[in-house]
Amino acid sequence: MSTRVGYAGGELANPTYHDLGNHTEAVEVTFDPAQVSFAELLDVFWHSFPFHIPPGPSRVRTAVITRGAAQTTAAEVSKQRMALRTGDRVYTRVLPEGAFWPAERMHQKFDLQRVYPDLIRDLAGSSDDAAIDAFLVSGAAARLNAYVSGFRHPHLLAEAGRELGLTIEELEHRLTPSEPDSENGGSDRGRDT
Repeated sequence: MSTRVGYAGGELANPTYHDLGNHTEAVEVTFDPAQVSFAELLDVFWHSFPFHIPPGPSRVRTAVITRGAAQTTAAEVSKQRMALRTGDRVYTRVLPEGAFWPAERMHQKFDLQRVYPDLIRDLAGSSDDAAIDAFLVSGAAARLNAYVSGFRHPHLLAEAGRELGLTIEELEHRLTPSEPDSENGGSDRGRDT
C-alpha cells in the first residue's frame, strides 16, 4: 500500500497548495485488494475523518473518491451504514475518480520530512530528487510517517522494516532522538552518530 497527498475533485489544471481552485485536499491510496479490501479502507476512513460536520470550503470537504462502479456502490452502502449506525447525517460525498494532482513534495509525508530529513535521504539511497520522490510514495514511508506522527504501533515498524530490509531495532535506533550535542547546542535528532 502507498499513499500520496494531493488535490482532486476540481477543475483547475495543475493546482498547488496556494492555488487549488475548487479542488479538495486529498489522499490517494494505492492498495493491493489481496492484502486489504476497499471495505476495510472505508472503515478506516469513517473512523478517521469528521463525516458528520457540515461542509466548509471545498479545500477541506470530506469525500470518498472512487475508481469504478463497484467502489462507488461499496462507498455509498458504507456511507448509508455509517448514517444508520451513528444516527448522524453524513456530509461526506462519494465522487467518481477524476484527475488527481499530487501535492508539492514538501507536503508528502510531512512529519517524517520535518523531523527526519537525513533519514529520508538515507532510506531513499540518494539525495537525488527522483529517489526521494520514489521513497516518499512507498508503503514504508507511509508507515514511518504514521509512526512519527504519533501512531506508535509496533506493526508499522515491522512492516516498514520488511520493505526496507531493516530490523525493527535498526529502525527504532534511527528514529530515536539523540542527546543534543553540547558543543554546538544543536540536536542530532534522527541522525545516526
